[in-house]
Formats: sequence, C-alpha cells, structure tokens
Amino acid sequence: MSIYTVIEKIKVMRQATDPSSPELKKALTRIGGVLQGTMRMNIVRMKAVDNGGLLNSIQYQIDDQTLSVGSYGIPYAARNEYGGPMTHRQVAAMFYYMRQASKLTSVDKSQKNAAPEDRVVTVNPDGTGRWRPRPFIGNALKNKRDFVIRTLRKVYEP
Repeated sequence: MSIYTVIEKIKVMRQATDPSSPELKKALTRIGGVLQGTMRMNIVRMKAVDNGGLLNSIQYQIDDQTLSVGSYGIPYAARNEYGGPMTHRQVAAMFYYMRQASKLTSVDKSQKNAAPEDRVVTVNPDGTGRWRPRPFIGNALKNKRDFVIRTLRKVYEP
C-alpha cells in the first residue's frame, strides 16, 4: 500500500468524523429509526400499550455526532424499563383501572393464573406491590447491536 493510499484513507475518515458529514448523519438517522421501531415493537409485544403514551414517546434525536434514542416526557417509562415499588395508592388505582377495563373489553385473563415471575405486578400481603421490569430500550439496543456496528463501520471504514 502506497503512502498516497494511506493519506487518502485518512482524508476519507476525517470527512466521515466531521459532525457535518452527510454520511454520518444518514447513518445515525438510519440507526435511530431502526432503534425507535424496535423499541416500539417491544412495547407492543410486552402489552404495555394503554393509551399510546409510552409508545408515542419513543423518539430519537441527532446532535452533531450524538444519537439519543429513548422515551421522552413519560414518567412511568423508567418503571417499565427497570421495575420498581408500588404504593398502596398505586395498587388500588391499578385494580380500579382493571375492573373498569374489564367492564368495557375482554381483559387478558392470563395474569390471573400466571406464575409470580410472569406477572406484571406482584402484590405483597401489606397491600404494596412491585412492578416487574419490562425492558424495551435495553432489549432493542442488545438485539440491534450488530446492525449498529455494521452501519457505523460503513461510515468509518469506507
């Protein structure tokens, strides 16, 4: 390989790392769209769709060389992702909502006879509860890792 070939490769890599590089912006846009779609599919798959708030909160944003993908403006998104405790009031509200929903539609009865590790909420004898983690962001990143690497390699290693 001649010195001129090496210099040309360095020039191309510098252009690719330039924040205003159209190739980098195109790659980040593609990655953001795929991750956004995968996160939304994860939410639907785990039946976390109520009024569409969580589903519609999944967005991506590109600033210079940074891609941010996640849920914006929904306070319970973290509870779905990581799980967490529930107060007496939250448990009561959940049961009230389930009773109201069962009057309007056929409610999924699988939760009634599900094993404790498969339930969305575990209620303790004292009336408090715990949300089971239902990761939709982490799973999307894990499942699309190879796609992200391939896409970025095309930009940085022409």
